Amino acid sequence: MKKEDILEILYLAVEEINDTLKKDEKIECIPSASLMHFDSLNQLNFVVEVERLLEERLDKTIILFDASTIDENQSIINPFQSIAIFSKYITGIISE
Repeated sequence: MKKEDILEILYLAVEEINDTLKKDEKIECIPSASLMHFDSLNQLNFVVEVERLLEERLDKTIILFDASTIDENQSIINPFQSIAIFSKYITGIISE
């Protein structure tokens, strides 16, 4: 899957969450936008939506966060720091 495809999925998921938020709570769909602005529930909803969209596109189940992915990726930067970093995180997960 290309970087552009992953970013498109992330932007769709951000838009899905943004649709539930007040104007001043929304985040931009740009690579540098921080996902840390979403509260914990919206971060969870974002992850679920990204997993759903990935499964739809790849025709296989993708689990972004579970005990094994967290253990393997302890040294990486928090993927919620930005959309670009989350994209790199996904690339690592789906390339395994």
